[in-house]
Amino acid sequence: MTKVAVLLSGQLRDWKTVSKIFKLWNYANNEISYDFFLSTWDDSYRGVYSKDADLSMCVASEVILCEDFLLADTEVLKYSYLLKRTNILKNRYEKEQNIKYDAVIATRPDVMFGFNLLDEIRHNIKAKNLGQRTLFIHDGIADSFIPNTNEHAFYMMDFFVYGHSMAVNEYAKMYDDIMDGKLLNKIHITPATHIVNNRINNRASVGFAAIIRFTNVQLLEDMYNSRELQKLMKNGYESRIFEENYLIGLNKYRRDNNNKLI
Repeated sequence: MTKVAVLLSGQLRDWKTVSKIFKLWNYANNEISYDFFLSTWDDSYRGVYSKDADLSMCVASEVILCEDFLLADTEVLKYSYLLKRTNILKNRYEKEQNIKYDAVIATRPDVMFGFNLLDEIRHNIKAKNLGQRTLFIHDGIADSFIPNTNEHAFYMMDFFVYGHSMAVNEYAKMYDDIMDGKLLNKIHITPATHIVNNRINNRASVGFAAIIRFTNVQLLEDMYNSRELQKLMKNGYESRIFEENYLIGLNKYRRDNNNKLI
């Protein structure tokens, strides 16, 4: 049995629905078993407090008390701190259970993985494409000029990375590098720069992934209750249609919020 660790780091958003989708991963393919690890803040989203969430699907989890000095900083610092904590949970569990994961996924609790992405991960594990210093990243890393300046920066989406456990261990040191002054604290730029600075190879992942926002939650809940989502997870039936409909909801969310994701 292939074993994959999934590191969920960040705010819990509509967790009651989203957790059902993560649970389905373990029914997608009989060859792979997913263990979930989670670190989140002791805060609330849409009136629901994370301390009241059912985290029983995770083999290890923690709800961390918010500290003022962290709340005053950007989302990158908060995410990188939670990533570090989640990775510690994973490493501790590996040692306690005397196991080694075949791959590790680092993502957020509010990201929807397409079924083709799970197949891509399975294929790369089977084909032994996960080198000890290689990370697969959503759309890869871009090197582009910062608008209105002559400076360039490395840039990446923050939906997920996956790869060998050792590569993710290096990625999870991002918080320490920020605190040591080795990295600027800028969304999308910080993680990409950390990967490049540490000479971690990066490859673009082409699988579907999108942020879950409240405009999508009812769609997902309805599909789960009608078992359409389970069928998609099992055999990918009409997955392209699902992805297109999902993105329609996400685009509506962006328009309703003046193109700003909150």
